[in-house]
Amino acid sequence: MITILGPTASGKTPVAAALAARTGGEILSADSRQVYRRMDIGTGKDLADYVVDGHRVPYHLIDIAEPGTKYNLFQYQQDFHTAYADIRSRGKLPILCGGTGLYLEAVLGGYQLSPVPQNPELRQRLSGMSLEALTEMLAELKQRSGSVMHNTTEPLAALQGTASHSFTVRSSASYSVSVARSRLSVEAPLATMFTGHPKES
Repeated sequence: MITILGPTASGKTPVAAALAARTGGEILSADSRQVYRRMDIGTGKDLADYVVDGHRVPYHLIDIAEPGTKYNLFQYQQDFHTAYADIRSRGKLPILCGGTGLYLEAVLGGYQLSPVPQNPELRQRLSGMSLEALTEMLAELKQRSGSVMHNTTEPLAALQGTASHSFTVRSSASYSVSVARSRLSVEAPLATMFTGHPKES
């Protein structure tokens, strides 16, 4: 799998589409907003970018949820694995493209997530605690469980998740292309795909 990542409006999609068109690959979106149907402008879908030389490049994980429905990291990871397996089963190259860091991290890092039902009683019990107390409680739970979770901005949500399950991270090999606003940085094996010769240093 090749991963193309970078900040908003840096040109990731055109690069991914050009690469997919050249290699016969298919794009897996890693964007937490583009999963929603009919929200094209505000989410920057740029669906025209998926047409290269008059041919539509296949893409996945865009327009898969209704606006207003809850769609979270766990659901994304499940949908990603389903689409990834489908692409690989047809002998195609998966190209992961997006800028939602947590989505990318969960897929590339192999987070082992499990569904966690809402726990209103626990939430109610924790809601009156200070940020400092919640952060300390989270740190203790992480130490006991060996969790590598690094949520520091939403300890209440993290505590609910940590109290119910833990996750581990495994490494995953993939090429990576980083797209910046003013330049494209490509590792040598990928530069060969784009230009036919390795990138000069």
